[in-house]
Amino acid sequence: MLDLKIVNGTIIDGTGDPAYEGDIGVKEGRIVLPAEGEARQVIDASGKYVCPGFVDAHSHGDGILGSDFGALCKVSQGITTEVAGQCGESMAPVRPGRVEEAKAVIAGDVVSYPREFETFTGYGPYFRWIEHIPLAQNIRLLAGHSTLRAGVMGYQNRKAGPKEIEEMKRLLRDGMEQGVLGMSSGLIYPPGCYADTEELIELCKVVAEYGGIYTSHIRNESDNVTEAVREALEIGRKAGVPVFLSHHKVCGVQNWGKSRETLRLVEEARAAGQQVTLDQYPYLASMTNMSAVIPPDYFEEGAAALAERLRDKADKSDLRQRIGWEIENRQDFENQYRNCGGWDQIMISSLPMTAEYEGMTVKEAAAVMGKTGTETYLELFAKNGGAGNFIYFSMCEEDLCRIFSNPNVCVGTDGLCRGMEEKGHPRAWSSFPRAIAYFQKEKQLLTLEEMIHRLTLLPAERTFLEQRGAVKDGWAADLLILDYEKLEDRADYVHSNVPADGIDCVIVNGQTVYREGKLTGQMPGRLLRRTGKAGKC
Repeated sequence: MLDLKIVNGTIIDGTGDPAYEGDIGVKEGRIVLPAEGEARQVIDASGKYVCPGFVDAHSHGDGILGSDFGALCKVSQGITTEVAGQCGESMAPVRPGRVEEAKAVIAGDVVSYPREFETFTGYGPYFRWIEHIPLAQNIRLLAGHSTLRAGVMGYQNRKAGPKEIEEMKRLLRDGMEQGVLGMSSGLIYPPGCYADTEELIELCKVVAEYGGIYTSHIRNESDNVTEAVREALEIGRKAGVPVFLSHHKVCGVQNWGKSRETLRLVEEARAAGQQVTLDQYPYLASMTNMSAVIPPDYFEEGAAALAERLRDKADKSDLRQRIGWEIENRQDFENQYRNCGGWDQIMISSLPMTAEYEGMTVKEAAAVMGKTGTETYLELFAKNGGAGNFIYFSMCEEDLCRIFSNPNVCVGTDGLCRGMEEKGHPRAWSSFPRAIAYFQKEKQLLTLEEMIHRLTLLPAERTFLEQRGAVKDGWAADLLILDYEKLEDRADYVHSNVPADGIDCVIVNGQTVYREGKLTGQMPGRLLRRTGKAGKC
């Protein structure tokens, strides 16, 4: 007898092939086709689509594992597996004596840390902890380059020495042995931005030994975006690893249209035999920590230390004046102020100490405070200890659609959801429904079958998820029921934590985790350790 049978639905199997009418059986967490015989539970999917669960190719959900809101923000938009540890930030390894540096790396992703955090000295204890907490969704993890560097060097702004690189390689090798997918980098954020290309190549050679991948928040997404893409491709080519370009975008009105060049570089690399994939979220604004407008050379002691200096009466006047000038004038770093064209295009998302300004632009907050935009920003930075997230409006629709039209682009949330009440970016709750509604329904860039392929089998194959991402006999029963007519992303920049409409039912490893707009309480999600060698992408 089957455990579950989904009947009368229109099946989109994730491969890109045409949809068809049929039933799907589930037994012991696996898909059964054909779905013959009786079942303990039957779900009628008449008038709806049944497809594989979505794979979030770029997640920051590792900072909120085990929380109800961490599960809800994923499964409510149809995500059954997330790939986390992105942008150079991972929860392990936490090196003895470097706990505060480890926390600083991921401070933007979490509000509080597990009490076991200091025990995550390697991936073994970290993974064992994950395997004993309740999960609604599956998770696959990367080792964060910034976390590795902070564990070995702290926030020192210098070239790593041979012994330091060897220690980072040792820690990374432990991660690969334990089953991480590969290594991620965040090359606009300290301390990862202090690394040179050769350091990253050397580390990725370890990843290559185990058949892993390299994902990168590249060194620049604005004025030097083409050079940054070249660097990522060079790292992958010289190390012999597949490259996954994170949340690919082109920021700043002065750079709009450069996606033609970046995509050309990708296609040339693939034509030469290099394995390259990209992910993207379907929005014209990004979100990251509030420090993204300050030059990275001010963060050698971390954001909290800089905030303390900005509060210090003996130091703050000259320091604020100098930093303010550099925010408005320096062009040698990923300057989000310049990318956005001013404080009126930068929205305050979350501030732990001055929440009254959330939802305002910095320009609007400046009017309330009676200061200039730059003065207001520095005051908020100081009062909040450098902790907080801003939304940056710096992209154009033409680039967004051109990038997604590339057949090697998946969807990733890149979303931070740190609590049900905290404001954030709508991508954390609605990236996948919006991708369908915007790219497929509205823009008709793809057929629905092609769109579902981009959300399921394509990212599953490129992150080496075995027997997931498609409706096939014997494959993992990660499934969802989609009401296409009712599908709507409801989250916005002011009310970000709002589940989408149209995701009727989500099944993970054969168990229903989300139905009728609520978590069911079932927690069948698993840590998916990487095993074996990478195949050709």
